[in-house]
Amino acid sequence: MPPAGCGRAQRVLDIGCGARPHAAATILADIAADTTWGGPRRPIPTWARPFVRCSVERLPFRDGAFDFIFCRHVLEHVADPEAACRELMRVGLSGYIECPRSWVEYAFSSEDHRWLVDHEAQVLIFREKLPEERRDFLGIQYSIFDWMRQPAFLLHWNEISVRRARNVMVSWTGQFAFAVMSARERRGRGRSRLGGARRR
Repeated sequence: MPPAGCGRAQRVLDIGCGARPHAAATILADIAADTTWGGPRRPIPTWARPFVRCSVERLPFRDGAFDFIFCRHVLEHVADPEAACRELMRVGLSGYIECPRSWVEYAFSSEDHRWLVDHEAQVLIFREKLPEERRDFLGIQYSIFDWMRQPAFLLHWNEISVRRARNVMVSWTGQFAFAVMSARERRGRGRSRLGGARRR
């Protein structure tokens, strides 16, 4: 079910749609036209919806082009989350952001995730992963893929209270506040960058 606010939307972008585009999206976008999610590389299924190949850090759409934007499990991958967040607010009137929480990174340590993400005091916070955090702290890094094949575990993993515990889930209208902390800043050698500029 889409987050509140999407039902009335006419122009809906799914950015980073991957192999499972949202049913409510009218435009699909991703950095690649194919994906390896869940198996061999395969084309992204568009189901007759327009597909745009682009990065969330530089969206090829006009200001306010979309009523609603889905951005799920994308921002933890990007090189520049500040640029990505500003682009979402530039082209969207409202939206939904979902990322794994920082504790999930410590549990499963995804190698292609660059940021530890949390939502604290209504601020979406990105902390750049340190080299020493890129390891399998609990020894279960790849076990999740085996567990996902078990129907009982999959049902539990996707139960809404468990999804909320393991994911940052932010619905926004107009703007949202964010902060970015580089690895250097995390080590106390600089100041974090606060964002959430009002829409132009």
